[in-house]
Amino acid sequence: MKEFKKGELVYLLIPDSTNKLYARWTGPGEIIDRLNPHFYKVKLPDGNVRHIHANKIRQFLTRAQTVGVIFEDDVEFGEIHPTPVKTSISNYNIEVDVSHLEEHKQVELLELLHNHAPLFYGKLQVTNVGEHKILLIPGTERKKPYIYKIPESLKLEVDNQIAELESLGLIEPSEAEIAYPIVCVAKKDGSMRLCVDFRLLNAVTKPFDYPMENITNLMNQIGHANVITCLDVLKGYWEIPLEEESRDFTSFKTHRAQYRWKVITFGLRNAAASFQKVMNSALSESREFCKAYLDDIAIFSCDWDTHLKHLDVVLSKLTELKFTVNVKKCVFVKTQLKYLGHIIGAGRHEPDPEKLRAIQIIERPRTKSALKSALGLFNYYRNYIKHYAEIAKPLTDLTKKNVPESIPWTDVEELSFQELKNLLCEAPTLYTPDPKKSYVIQCDASSNGVGACLSQRDDKGNLYPISFASQKFNKVQQNWATIEREAYAVVWSIKKFENYVFGANIVIITDHNPLTFLQKSAPQSAKLQRWALALQRYNIHISHCPGAQLKTADGLVWD
Repeated sequence: MKEFKKGELVYLLIPDSTNKLYARWTGPGEIIDRLNPHFYKVKLPDGNVRHIHANKIRQFLTRAQTVGVIFEDDVEFGEIHPTPVKTSISNYNIEVDVSHLEEHKQVELLELLHNHAPLFYGKLQVTNVGEHKILLIPGTERKKPYIYKIPESLKLEVDNQIAELESLGLIEPSEAEIAYPIVCVAKKDGSMRLCVDFRLLNAVTKPFDYPMENITNLMNQIGHANVITCLDVLKGYWEIPLEEESRDFTSFKTHRAQYRWKVITFGLRNAAASFQKVMNSALSESREFCKAYLDDIAIFSCDWDTHLKHLDVVLSKLTELKFTVNVKKCVFVKTQLKYLGHIIGAGRHEPDPEKLRAIQIIERPRTKSALKSALGLFNYYRNYIKHYAEIAKPLTDLTKKNVPESIPWTDVEELSFQELKNLLCEAPTLYTPDPKKSYVIQCDASSNGVGACLSQRDDKGNLYPISFASQKFNKVQQNWATIEREAYAVVWSIKKFENYVFGANIVIITDHNPLTFLQKSAPQSAKLQRWALALQRYNIHISHCPGAQLKTADGLVWD
């Protein structure tokens, strides 16, 4: 039997006033009370109240194509990138936080920034970089989309913002046969911005698989530095030109006219990949001390004087290419700073405390989609958690196809959920690896999965963790003998950390001697022979030290 909650909006099947034999769906009505398991008291749109059977009630779902208005704070539906606003800085007064620096360093930094003052004006302009192209999938046909209605109260604001976009040189009039609808984005401060719904265009756009930088690799490269600056490119997408032949593809309609984009805009497929390609090309000469992840540019150096030289080179290049930097979002010359959800620098990294506070307030997920969203956030920081896969197993099992959307929840899942939250909020500080040193891998296998920790020793012989990794076993792996699981743990952990340990000396700390097992048993098993051969290219030493302790960067000791 269907159930509805008090206050829920619903559709109602009620007799038509002109013909008692004919019923029609109307609504939305509001559930006022539940009279018994089968009847509800419902308030109709005209204010009347009726007692209606549950079989004549349906859940009310708002049609997205009725009115083109959405709300910025509906974050569960995804991030929205509205159109830019006109910004400018009328003078060269660049305000940055330099309170953490000594007085003479403050003077040197501010002098350098003032030498590049035009870069911080805040005025959008088209850059001297390559153009973005939109290529359609061969054989596909573009469809004309439904054009959303704009509320009368918002039409004047739409006109004003369209005029603003034209004055910025971002759009121009269009006569294309196919144009896409605009959506009004209601922001938290009461203002409104525009967004274009390009879903039908993206469905027929050929993907551009440009490689994005691996976040872990970025953290390791930048995290070694003692001095780091992070620059934020001001609305970088709108500074990249769109090729002439692709502009008609981006046409959109308002209640008065039709326009097309002259630059990349958010919402287009391949926009991120194209922007990353542009940034990599722009900073190619500085790749040894400068890395970009989309519009976040990190400049990292070993000391103050070197950093000023590096910063001057990057700022000069950005000025030459006509980029604009948002000085309000930049962080200058720190030993540690926030970068991609982490605090990095001085050879260490840890989760961003703001992200951890968001994890603390996550409520128990009640649907499969909500659970996947929570696990996605947990998974981003899984490298900080020992035996993550084993702890999360009750939750990941709920994401399987045979589990209903309204997930069952027992004490087992609740314990797993709360333990993950607690462990993430108490996550240890990890170290950035030193390629010149040997690596230590502690690995272990249980009946449910395998876990491993990559670490290195300091000058005193203490082990400091670099990363944790884990994986749960499938049904076949769970039936392996203990020594087989331990052997697999060695092979899997080395493969997992291969980007760190390849070409280096590796010490494996384990409870068993899997290498002896592999050498004796490999000729009798194709599976074991493959494992034995896979280990031949690594310089491995086995150490039987199950009681070894691991000290984190913040002094926490792990067994």
